[in-house]
Amino acid sequence: MICSSPHRIDVVEEVQYEALSVILKSLMKAEVSEINRKDLVKFNSSIVKELLELRGMIG
Repeated sequence: MICSSPHRIDVVEEVQYEALSVILKSLMKAEVSEINRKDLVKFNSSIVKELLELRGMIG
């Protein structure tokens, strides 16, 4: 059964997202902990490679 109410109130919340660079940094940290940037390039994980590629795309 469908009910229709004349007292309908639409609630809209503003959603704030983290910057993509912040998200990528968090993901990288979770994957490789605290490896410096030079060693990161040598890291042989496909996930890390994809994260590095994404980071390169966003600058």
